[in-house]
Amino acid sequence: MLTVVGNDSEEDTESDDEKNEKGARNEMKTIIKTIDSEFSLNYDQTFTSANNCEIRRKLIPELQKSLALKFRPSVMQLTKWLNNLRRVHANNRQNDKKIRRIKAAKELFRKNDPNITDYDKESLLRMLADRAFHSPKMSDTDEEDRSKTVVNVYDLSWRSAKLKHLLRNVLDPKSASSTTAQLQRKRNYSDKIQRYDFPPPAKAPNWACNEQEDVVYDTEFVQTEREDKPSFASTSSSKISAEQ
Repeated sequence: MLTVVGNDSEEDTESDDEKNEKGARNEMKTIIKTIDSEFSLNYDQTFTSANNCEIRRKLIPELQKSLALKFRPSVMQLTKWLNNLRRVHANNRQNDKKIRRIKAAKELFRKNDPNITDYDKESLLRMLADRAFHSPKMSDTDEEDRSKTVVNVYDLSWRSAKLKHLLRNVLDPKSASSTTAQLQRKRNYSDKIQRYDFPPPAKAPNWACNEQEDVVYDTEFVQTEREDKPSFASTSSSKISAEQ
């Protein structure tokens, strides 16, 4: 339970607790927007990266001091809120990528580009609007130049070579050429090493899927829009056919 300064009542309802926590989280977001850059999390990296762990070690005491006049959140509470905030930023970035690819596809359809005319327009745009078709990415130190970061793009095991070609070699270059802010950081693709073993989305077309046999799927992070707490589900399959 979140401790609220100046509130000694023992009759707080669950609704009061939720309002207090929401108030503390909103104030934390405001503080983060104005805090020194040395305390800013790197949203391109995982929450548990060495860099972000070090930043959190400094950031959390600063947040506790700044919130102390009204709230007294625990380290665990602040850690959870910061992780939720990082996920929001990550989701926003993935949504931006999704929108760029949809715009690129529409432009290529408009120009009757031969790289895309074999696809059904309505079906493809509906597929691109589903974030499950877009791979996650994580930022890491560039091994060739330790002063820079590289974006490691992770593959999804169910995706076919045809789908990856469409996304990476047709839509992404078109998106980059149409975007004012060009991608500055190097993208690193290593599908055999950097990949997640997941089943295909239920409505994935056959051409977009690989056949997967004897696959034990990676633990999958599952979160709905209304959930603050992550839940985890592990699934497996003796044989998953691309005919889904």
